[in-house]
Amino acid sequence: MGELCLMRHGRVEMFHIKRFLGRTDAPLDERGRQQARWWGERLGPGHFDTVWCSELSRSRETAALVACGGAVTPMPELSEIDLGAWDGLPMAELKQRDPAAFEARGKDLAGFRPPGGESFANLAQRVVPALEKILALAAESERDHLVVGHLGVNRVFLAHVLAMEFGSIMRIEQNYACMNRIRPGKHEPRLVSMNITPELLGLAAEF
Repeated sequence: MGELCLMRHGRVEMFHIKRFLGRTDAPLDERGRQQARWWGERLGPGHFDTVWCSELSRSRETAALVACGGAVTPMPELSEIDLGAWDGLPMAELKQRDPAAFEARGKDLAGFRPPGGESFANLAQRVVPALEKILALAAESERDHLVVGHLGVNRVFLAHVLAMEFGSIMRIEQNYACMNRIRPGKHEPRLVSMNITPELLGLAAEF
């Protein structure tokens, strides 16, 4: 039986600015490419039966580097949460501009929707069925299946696997280029490991 290997994309440009990053197509920086190449070298060509990503460049490039030239299939359902009018804004700026909305989000993470955007509950409605289909493929395979997702995408699916309320997803850490291993079960999936990063396994922390 294979496993679903759920990654977050590698580090992005301007990573040091704490901002709402949803559909804004922020590219990987050189460290992010290095992280993805490290996974590709460690696992080797042909490790995965299938490789999936979102349509955003940071996910697609990470997947291509990890797959070592193998086929990568974009899936629209795996795109990061749509943050509407908030997308790309620094959190400090939004907090100052509209403190009431910022506070409302904190009180209802699962249900709050920025203007023109999605809630985490909305995100889960498209992400969970898509990843459950790939998990079903893993149950019928001898090799693993890779999905390169995003912070919000990964959090809602991991919360689903762990039967957590979506309002608690900020408790789930997902560092850049981390790997999570999910094993299909007879009745429910099992989270084997979570948030395993290249740096944790030996990639030098500094260039």
